[in-house]
Amino acid sequence: MKVTGVPIIVDIPQHGHSNADNGGVLKMSACSVYKTINQVILPLTGAYLSFNAEDYDSLNLHDIVTNNTRFTIPFGYNFARIMATISFSAQVPDAPGYWAIVTFKNTIPVQRTNKLSRTSATIGGLCEPYITRYISVAEGDYLELYLLNYNSGGQNFTVSAIDTNVVVEVYR
Repeated sequence: MKVTGVPIIVDIPQHGHSNADNGGVLKMSACSVYKTINQVILPLTGAYLSFNAEDYDSLNLHDIVTNNTRFTIPFGYNFARIMATISFSAQVPDAPGYWAIVTFKNTIPVQRTNKLSRTSATIGGLCEPYITRYISVAEGDYLELYLLNYNSGGQNFTVSAIDTNVVVEVYR
């Protein structure tokens, strides 16, 4: 189901923030996207995560066809936050290396996870939660998630279509 054109707005009381235009509360809208196909990340490389399906998208933040890695900020929104679950389907032999998730705003990294080490013999089925801080944004800015595969042992990462999903919230 895709909901577009009618913003879903939730009032969130502010703590220590001034927003007189909204009666002292933040207004939030969001989209929820997911994968229906696996995505392979080659060793010693990275890739923007693509999402080709939506649960809802109240402000057309995401387009499943054009730039399906991007979440574009509409007019009037000042902050954004990304919540993601990244699931891996590949059985990866123990190998030196690690991986990280990076949030980009307009091709510039704005937040990164710590380098997460692979210590077990397999990582199939691992779901890694990821939540960004509130990121300052303006109309036309776009956010993307990037997965780095620092495996020097030659193993790919396969991002699974099962349980990989993202919610992007925008606030004004």
